[in-house]
Amino acid sequence: FDLHGWRVALLVTAAVGLLWVPIWILVTSRPAVRARIDHVVDHTTPRPRVSELIRHPIMMRALIGIFAAAPVIGLMLAWGAKYLDTTWGIKQKDVGHYLWLPPLMFDAGAILFGDLASRLKRPPGEPARGLYAIAMLLAMAIAALPFATTPWIGIAIIGASVVGSGGLYAICTSDLLARMPSECVSTASGIVAGAQSVALIALGPLIGAVVGHYGHYDGVAIGVGLWALPGCLIWIFWKPAAKF
Repeated sequence: FDLHGWRVALLVTAAVGLLWVPIWILVTSRPAVRARIDHVVDHTTPRPRVSELIRHPIMMRALIGIFAAAPVIGLMLAWGAKYLDTTWGIKQKDVGHYLWLPPLMFDAGAILFGDLASRLKRPPGEPARGLYAIAMLLAMAIAALPFATTPWIGIAIIGASVVGSGGLYAICTSDLLARMPSECVSTASGIVAGAQSVALIALGPLIGAVVGHYGHYDGVAIGVGLWALPGCLIWIFWKPAAKF
């Protein structure tokens, strides 16, 4: 951005994103992979409607979990640069020196908690409640952001919280899809992704209004941290059906 402006920055970003298409084709073109992807399941029951999926308790529980986790990562993705500017006076050309870390930590949290949940010995159909609770506490660490004394301490707090958010996403999503019939997995995944977008769309104007009124991100960080608590507790204590 600092060298060539937004146009070049956006074009380079789009080009990097497009690189994943040939990589995906290359990886999935191997015979062993194609044999698994192209496996056809003989479905004897009709696929439920989207409205039926959304109203089902298994899906509602998952949506509550997503709504609890989304603001934590959404705050960083949409407002991280503005936070660094408003709180620490970091110029736009320099925010990239800080904002590379939280997305990596989000991915690390999702992989770590997802892997641990898959290895955890528990009865069939039993959610990984303990791991989910740990991820919840990490996600709520965003409430400590007002106590940061340097930009890097602020980024470290954000990083810890998005590790938890990634864990919440991984456990919540995998738990949902494991309970869904195979013919509903793609639709269920789309509903969850859409729920995240709805949460972030609703969150943006609220954050903007609060920061615009108070001139800082302290109240926003505390509010986002506390927001995660009730939704996560509902997910933990809600006993879901084993299957849809």
